Amino acid sequence: NPAFILNVNLSYTQLERGEFRNSLIKLLEETGYPPQNLCLELTERCRLLDMSFLRNEVIFLKSFNIRIALDDFGTGFSSLNLLRELPVDLIKIDRAFIKDIETNLADQAIVKSVLDCAQLLDISVCVEGIENKNLETYMNHYPATTYQGYLYSRPVEIEQFRELFY
Repeated sequence: NPAFILNVNLSYTQLERGEFRNSLIKLLEETGYPPQNLCLELTERCRLLDMSFLRNEVIFLKSFNIRIALDDFGTGFSSLNLLRELPVDLIKIDRAFIKDIETNLADQAIVKSVLDCAQLLDISVCVEGIENKNLETYMNHYPATTYQGYLYSRPVEIEQFRELFY
């Protein structure tokens, strides 16, 4: 499926391993998987890495057309700094800001602000935590790019994934 994007969570300890970048590129070449269909999700803990190193790694990976996402956006101490410093393709707004958004004015304001900022920076946004149809309908008022949550699928084992999508 040429439109299928594979998102992979990447820990900061994996990223800081010297052989990581070359191993990843070699794996993509060996499998023939299109790099533009791979999205590496960096968690907020990546702030533990030296920012110059992290920026260089992100730029290197993007030079191969690999997508980069900031996962759990908004939960760490340096979300905005990461957004300013890293050329990311996607922000994944953490579900903590979504679960009560229908009634919580602060969550509404924060999500709207993040979406407005992302739009100005030409960054896609995935909203995590869409667990039911009512929440999906409510979130349609916000200009997010994609949604993620139990409404669409609970985590599945690889065998079940193959049955569903192959």
